Amino acid sequence: PLEIILENTEPPLVFVPDQTAELSLGLPFAGVEEDRTLFFVNRVSGSRRYVANIILNPLEVQDSRIEDIIPDRDVIPFMSTAGIPPRVHSLAESLASGSKTISQSVNRAMNFIQRQCSYSLEQPDYGNTDPVDFFLFDYKAGSCEHFASGLVLILRAMGIPARPVNGYTMGDWNDVGKFYTVRQGHAHTWVEVFFPNSGWVPYDPTPVLAEREVDSEVERFLLTLWETFEGYWFSYVFSFDNRSQSLGFKKIFSAIRDRFDSVASLLVHKEYLIILLLFVLFFRRKFRFMFRNLVKSSSWIPLFYLEWETHLPINRKPSETPSEFHHRLLMAGIVDEKDYANLKIVSELINEAVFKAGSDARGCLDKASAILGSIKAR
Repeated sequence: PLEIILENTEPPLVFVPDQTAELSLGLPFAGVEEDRTLFFVNRVSGSRRYVANIILNPLEVQDSRIEDIIPDRDVIPFMSTAGIPPRVHSLAESLASGSKTISQSVNRAMNFIQRQCSYSLEQPDYGNTDPVDFFLFDYKAGSCEHFASGLVLILRAMGIPARPVNGYTMGDWNDVGKFYTVRQGHAHTWVEVFFPNSGWVPYDPTPVLAEREVDSEVERFLLTLWETFEGYWFSYVFSFDNRSQSLGFKKIFSAIRDRFDSVASLLVHKEYLIILLLFVLFFRRKFRFMFRNLVKSSSWIPLFYLEWETHLPINRKPSETPSEFHHRLLMAGIVDEKDYANLKIVSELINEAVFKAGSDARGCLDKASAILGSIKAR
């Protein structure tokens, strides 16, 4: 069993780990999209908690020949070759030459992409060129979406069912709190390939990136401790009953106590004590701001937006997104069409800052704040 705690539920998706056998949502029902995406039907403020029972043993893939694939209704949508550029078709034909099985073909396509292309978040001007074609043959650099899309089109041109998958990597392990922290920066896109005897099997064509090294033991410890506090706060304190809150505070203090000996041993060294004092002085205001946001807001919505709401004659419902709230303001005559158009830009900027990987979050929020400041209720 793997307990999953969502800090917020917007968008209201149910995240399902690989090799999940069963989900215990604690709800009478959940919504299902046509692509089998699961979502919470009713939005709630605060956190969501559910359990996924997963299979720990690695998946043993039974390889098959491409000829063994039966194009039934479950795989036909993922075999479409419509719109695949001619150069991609030619590349797929070349890579498939001599391959007898699905696994051999997938590995050849993966090796080609990883040898030829490098990872980059820069977005060049494609002009009228197909983005995947431009990525594979001309620019040869792109994000995980480019690598996944390139592999999917090559495999489909080979006659192999493949589909891109959006989700998150496992995140960072917190050794104090004994949990993984999954941030928006862990958003990722990979590929699933269909094997007749094994079903959909994940493949990740994106090159592994080198992670930033933590500068010192003190920094590593302090970051871990802060994440432990934040994790337990959202898990057991915020939006939960008194019993859960009491359990949460006990866990926080227990985690700090267990690591007190480590802190004491570090502080024996004069240089570590100086670094710690500088750290506290420098980040005091930042932590106070973060804590204030944590207490004041139960969601992903920025503080400046919440403050703007307080000046309106009607309140936003806890389940409403800014976009839905803006539409209600328009219908109530509180804002006019011009202001509504600006509010639409504000909600788009907030969504980009919070949910889009690689976005300039600070820049988006600054723009949204500036636009919001010019809008007054009627």
